[in-house]
Amino acid sequence: MEDSTIHGKLRFTAPLKIFVKNRKFLFLLFSAVLFFFLLFLDYPGPTGQKRSAAEYSSLLNEKITHTISTLKTEGLDIVEKIKKHGISYLSSEDLPYETNFTVFNEKGGFIAGSGALVSPPDWIKQKILHTETFIYSNAVASYLAVVLPAVFKREKYFIIASARLERYYALKNNYDDKSTLFSEIETEYGVLFSLASKNTDKDSVQLNDESGKKIATSSVLKDEGNAVTGEVFRMILRAVIFIAAIFLLFVSIHLTLKDWLRIGGQERKGAIPVYLFVLFSFAVLFRFLLLYIEPAQFLSLTKFDDPSNFSSIFGGGIAKSPINFLLTAFIGALFSFYLLLIRIKRKLKPASGRVSAFIQYAVFAVLSVPAVRVLAAVDRSVVYDSSLRYFFGDSILPGKEIIIMNVAIIMAAFTFLVPAILILEVSVKRSIEFVFGSLSHSQFSYQKIFSTGALLAAMPVFIYFFIKEPDLFSTLPLVIIVFVLLAAVWFIDRANTTLASSFLVIAFIASVVSIVLLSKFNEELEKNSLKKIAMEINRPTDTFLRFLVQQSLSVFINQNISPAENKMATDGLAFRVWSASILNGEVYPFKISVYQGKELKDRFSPFGISILSGFDDSPDTSLNDLKIHEKSVHNGKIISGTAPFAESEKGRFFAVVTLLKRNFQVPGAGIPEFIKPETNPVNDVIDLRRISIFKFAADSLEGSYGELQLPESTLNFINKAVSNGAVETLERTVIQGEEVTLYYYAPPGTEKRNLTVLVLKDKDPARILFNFFKLFVLHSIFIILLFLVITFTSAAKLKPLLFRFQTQLILSFLIISTIPIVALAVFNRGNQASIEEKNRHMSLKTRIDRVYEILEDSSFGMQQGVSSGIPFSLYINGVLVMSSPTETKTVFIPKVLLIPNSENHAIPIADNFMQQRFDNYDYYTLSRSWVRGKDVRTILVNDISGESERSALRLEFDVFLFGVYSFAVILTLILATVIAGRISSPILKLTRAANSVAMGNLDYEIKSKGKGKGEIGDLIRGFKFMLEEIKKNQDEIALLERDAAWKEMAKQVAHEVKNPLTPMKLSVQHLLSAAKDNNTLDPLTEKVLNSLLKQIEILNQTASEFSKSAKMPGFETVKINALELTKEVANLYTGSPLTIKLTAPEKEPFIPGDESYFKRAMINMIRNSLQAGADKVDITVSEFNNFWVFEISDNGSGIPPELRDKIFEINFTTKQTGTGLGLKLTKRFVESVGGSIELTDQKVGTAFRLKFPAFKEET
Repeated sequence: MEDSTIHGKLRFTAPLKIFVKNRKFLFLLFSAVLFFFLLFLDYPGPTGQKRSAAEYSSLLNEKITHTISTLKTEGLDIVEKIKKHGISYLSSEDLPYETNFTVFNEKGGFIAGSGALVSPPDWIKQKILHTETFIYSNAVASYLAVVLPAVFKREKYFIIASARLERYYALKNNYDDKSTLFSEIETEYGVLFSLASKNTDKDSVQLNDESGKKIATSSVLKDEGNAVTGEVFRMILRAVIFIAAIFLLFVSIHLTLKDWLRIGGQERKGAIPVYLFVLFSFAVLFRFLLLYIEPAQFLSLTKFDDPSNFSSIFGGGIAKSPINFLLTAFIGALFSFYLLLIRIKRKLKPASGRVSAFIQYAVFAVLSVPAVRVLAAVDRSVVYDSSLRYFFGDSILPGKEIIIMNVAIIMAAFTFLVPAILILEVSVKRSIEFVFGSLSHSQFSYQKIFSTGALLAAMPVFIYFFIKEPDLFSTLPLVIIVFVLLAAVWFIDRANTTLASSFLVIAFIASVVSIVLLSKFNEELEKNSLKKIAMEINRPTDTFLRFLVQQSLSVFINQNISPAENKMATDGLAFRVWSASILNGEVYPFKISVYQGKELKDRFSPFGISILSGFDDSPDTSLNDLKIHEKSVHNGKIISGTAPFAESEKGRFFAVVTLLKRNFQVPGAGIPEFIKPETNPVNDVIDLRRISIFKFAADSLEGSYGELQLPESTLNFINKAVSNGAVETLERTVIQGEEVTLYYYAPPGTEKRNLTVLVLKDKDPARILFNFFKLFVLHSIFIILLFLVITFTSAAKLKPLLFRFQTQLILSFLIISTIPIVALAVFNRGNQASIEEKNRHMSLKTRIDRVYEILEDSSFGMQQGVSSGIPFSLYINGVLVMSSPTETKTVFIPKVLLIPNSENHAIPIADNFMQQRFDNYDYYTLSRSWVRGKDVRTILVNDISGESERSALRLEFDVFLFGVYSFAVILTLILATVIAGRISSPILKLTRAANSVAMGNLDYEIKSKGKGKGEIGDLIRGFKFMLEEIKKNQDEIALLERDAAWKEMAKQVAHEVKNPLTPMKLSVQHLLSAAKDNNTLDPLTEKVLNSLLKQIEILNQTASEFSKSAKMPGFETVKINALELTKEVANLYTGSPLTIKLTAPEKEPFIPGDESYFKRAMINMIRNSLQAGADKVDITVSEFNNFWVFEISDNGSGIPPELRDKIFEINFTTKQTGTGLGLKLTKRFVESVGGSIELTDQKVGTAFRLKFPAFKEET
């Protein structure tokens, strides 16, 4: 099994080596293959083969059948809910939004539910009574309806569940809901059906119910065939392949240059400049080459490439549209990425000297200015050359166009910031080298050195922008940008910096810098737009308003509506015409009415303006063509147009469009929220809530708008300037304690002096935070996704990072702290929503109380109620009898009606507060019912047109929540990182120390800040103690190994010496014996032989003793008199130049130990003093806490402070002939009997303190 694994690895290794060896060519080949593959995905080609009529029918009716089944299921569920809760359940928020529900009685009379079926024609009533599926239409939409019978409280009812099949309007804001059954089919299959088209050239498709019965006929307006199916997937696939191909191409170029120039090894001369020049030239040439293929069309991204969103003349077209700008930023970011890669792999070398350092500092300090300047120019172009507004509005979620532009912005910022940061790094390093020279010999801390270098490097940037271009950067944005750039320099300069971490840090810095610049230039644009608003306020608009009226009337004719054929065709017709006209997107108050003869059929005027609502727009029935007339009113003019657009038996249908032109009118102010265009055609930069406007004519105030009041002193100052010939001025000032921008405009050449003053308040802190984090969160999502892609190949390296103690601490702190923040935000948002709902209820209740009081207390209640100007509708027995002119009402307002009547008591007679919805816009209605005589009267009011201020307050609160709580989360993240770092840093140091010790480095030193308090401090001290014990044990082990080696050598030497002595002794003895037996031994020979025998015996005894001494037997602890033994040692030095003074108490100091070892220890101490040049040694004996203390001091040369910690180490000696064992053996003996030895402080010479435990008799 093991062999097969090894063989498998070998089989994999060979191809891997081939790939690594040829990777440059392979990457280039892969890139070419991907570009070639894109040619097959370039254009979708023909729209696909046209479907047959049978395919159309199958496709459409499958959807219809499925929808009918869903409607029946939801209807049956509603039946059960109504049985349980009553018909009032139709006001529940739990109902499915996409489905409308209506309740009819057994005679087909309307009870409650959808306002579109309040007065159905007879054919619909017949469908209901026969429970048939049907389709009905009004001017706004067409619906598929399913009828379900039901019984509540022994009464028979019919429940109609209907779904929107098709709609005939569109809103130009975020509330627009495009979802219909036909739109779902178009999205999924690319086929667009319509019931409204009367074109016989179109393919007709029959709509059938679940039984196959025909219920309507539709036309096929568009069929994109199978080309649309999966188009989103193909678009994403093309983009991914295109990005991958470009990336692989750059990888190939990078590897080729790196190998050719030998970067990272023995580099060629000038390798880095050549690398940068070639890579930059390739990036530029490749980008201009891509201009010829039209990237947006090549990648099928044309719908995201509207030049009106962004277009710049920079670079000859490389930023002429959003997609081109995105592609340019992407290629630039690739270049900067490889620039950063080279910097991380190759550290900056020091300069050759201070002169060279100064020259390089001067060059790179100057280069840092254009690096920052170019980035500012790019972001300024993004703001000024774009119709998109990145800080306008209160929506947190941006549109797709803004997302694309922000991706391009962050990549462009990364492109220019990497060179800027690297240039600043060189400038910082060289300034440090010039000022401090070699850092290794500097007496200052790294923080002070880096701060000095950073200040010198940043100085040219500040000098240039403060002197040369002070208008481009204000102080705070410039300080923020330079600070974060220097922070990036500090981060990159660290020794353990990686490419992934550097990319992440610079990317986030790029986000911060780009947002700061965008915000700064957006403020400039806001100030400049004040002039545009002032000009619009003063511009005569009669001609333009007449054009609006004429164009809106022409829409009636072009809608091709036949009210005679469909009695419901005029329901909502005024709203439909408004949505199709250019009034939808304009900001002028209007009223659109539909008449049949003199009878009003439909009206849409959501402004609640009495002058406009009270204007009699009834048509001249003799008109045969369009007619526009004007009428002067108080502070303005009415411009009204009438045109006939359809015939019927009861009279012709007329359309009337009326506009109100005020003498003082703020463009966009007072527009109801649900129809307000997302982009103000006059002002798409400034939030009107921040502006106060004052218009003067002939020195009198003609009108004002906004919160602030214009002080008299400010007005006098402006009048004085105008009298001196000033036409317009923009300046900063303070009004009512707020920092504001003041702009005034006095148009020349007018008969009476006109003056328009605009005051723009500065953004409050919550709005600033909201704007910042709105983009920062978007940038962060993109950066993190890109970071994950970059580090995907290093997943194995990243995995341990997730399990690091610091990472887990940060995540824990973040989760623990973020949960309460999020919970608090949700609670506050919910609480604010609840308060807002209560306030809206009270507002509607106040209005309905006033109407009720007028209608009940006055004999002319109805007429007085109408003339009161309060918007309301009055129902009697469930039938609408009147609506005030200022009431906003149409076929979809309200969506759900719950009006009681005298014949049916299914709906309780009480106040009914309901949340309603139109498309994605929420509003409220309040109804009050009461009995008067035999009739049930009901007042109904809504706040759909009065939502602007309340919506603004709600959005302002959302802005506050998002801005402040996002800041809190970021602050929490920073604090969590700092705290986790402080907690985990000692543990990380301990980990590194343990790894170092494991590798054999026992001299590793843990540097800890502070005194190391708490458990962490105890842990560090414990580790240090453990390290000291390991070193001590290692020394002892080394000593024991040395002793063991010596013992073994002694035994072998003794053995080798004794081996020849025995035969020598026997030979001599044999010679002596033989000579005696033969009487031939003379005295001299005998004497010599006997002497030789004695010497052999001495050698034998010596070898035996040498062998015995090698065993080094341990001592037995006995009671010894330490004082007597000390005296014996002192007597050994009698007659020497050393004077020993012994001071002891009368009590004899008995200690446990061994006499020979004790004397050897004392001899070592005195001999060391003698060898240190001492001529006097004092030995003082005293008793302390059951210990006998021997203090030994001399007047020798002493021990240097740097050697005091090493004197007890094995083999340490300062003497040429020393062994380094004396003090070590002395310490071992003293500690073996339970004592201690320490070096004490003394001005002259050396002093030791030896402590021995007093001997205790065993009991």
